[in-house]
Amino acid sequence: MSARGAFTAALAVSCGLMVSCGAGETDSPVAGTGWRATTDELGLAQVREAPDQPTVIGADGSGVVVFGRRGAAIAFDASGREQWRIDPGDDVGSRVDPIAMSADLIVVPVLDLSRGSGVLALERSTGRTRWQVPVPDPEAVAVGSAVDGSDLVAVVERSGTVTILRADDGTVVVQVDLGFGHLLGQPRVWIRSGRVVVSWAHDNGAEVRALDGGTGAIQWAWSGPGLGAAPAVGRDQIVVVENLEIDGHFGHAVVSSLDLASGDAQWSTPVDGAFLPTTPVALSGRDAVVVDLDGRFTALDARTGKVRWQRATRMTQIEAAPLLTDAVAAMATYGTGLVALSAKTGDRIRNEVPGPVQTTVSIEDSAAADGAILLLVRRPAGEGEVWWLRPS
Repeated sequence: MSARGAFTAALAVSCGLMVSCGAGETDSPVAGTGWRATTDELGLAQVREAPDQPTVIGADGSGVVVFGRRGAAIAFDASGREQWRIDPGDDVGSRVDPIAMSADLIVVPVLDLSRGSGVLALERSTGRTRWQVPVPDPEAVAVGSAVDGSDLVAVVERSGTVTILRADDGTVVVQVDLGFGHLLGQPRVWIRSGRVVVSWAHDNGAEVRALDGGTGAIQWAWSGPGLGAAPAVGRDQIVVVENLEIDGHFGHAVVSSLDLASGDAQWSTPVDGAFLPTTPVALSGRDAVVVDLDGRFTALDARTGKVRWQRATRMTQIEAAPLLTDAVAAMATYGTGLVALSAKTGDRIRNEVPGPVQTTVSIEDSAAADGAILLLVRRPAGEGEVWWLRPS
């Protein structure tokens, strides 16, 4: 088990979630009868080189960027053509965590034991460093998109300090201390229309704060005592999940949509399952997907909250990050394979590469963009590859 897997396994115990785990699961009546395979197939469209010891992948409709443990990076356009690469040599003290991407920037937190930690901003088109700002303990980053007019970068530290910077030169605009306390999982941050949204989970529940990007003032706050999956943020909504405790057991939850401008609830829908903050919600356009500890998928209409389908995979999960395109809902299973379902019906989609379980490579990270499922894989000797999977 990876270090991350060991952490989340321990987290499941510490949260005290008492649930049934997998073997006896059956399909929800919402999904119809049987977990049947469709005639569709999720096939391997192309493979590209990634840095050795690959760690993280970022993707959007314009392209893909991947980083290795030693700071090496390779960027591709949307068709998979290489655009640039960075090879820092033997800089073994640094690594990068989740990537934020906008039309002209790639921003990553860099954790470097030898030279100090910080935030690195690269030009999207060339890979050249635009600026680097020291930050004691960068944990998550976000960058404003040209689409919404935000010219900001936000950095969150595990202490609860949120630093908002100008995207063009890294100048600090404002710092805010949200005082996280003891975290469960990683904090998350987004930027939408000049608003910075931060979420985190702690021993007593989950929190969301919306900050004014110019002043750091809190515009609204949401607290959920029932923990649940890590939220997802769309163009005008944020989808959150709370576990419900019934007779001392967690096996049910509520999925809710909050208005991004006001924090007001738009809809709330009860679902089966129990969730951890290490598992995020997947949100894409009109679709939202959550995966519970038993590996059960629930797909909802993101506009109304109506449950479209539920599907049990019988693959117990603690940190499964669901992937969602307009055609496919999928999850990587602890580096051993990939389960793929139809985003519209929940029916199984065949995927012989990599298949539900395999041992040829390990899946280090995954992403969904431009209709493709992207896997960052590592060969036994440490070589990295990017796999583009597309439905037939």
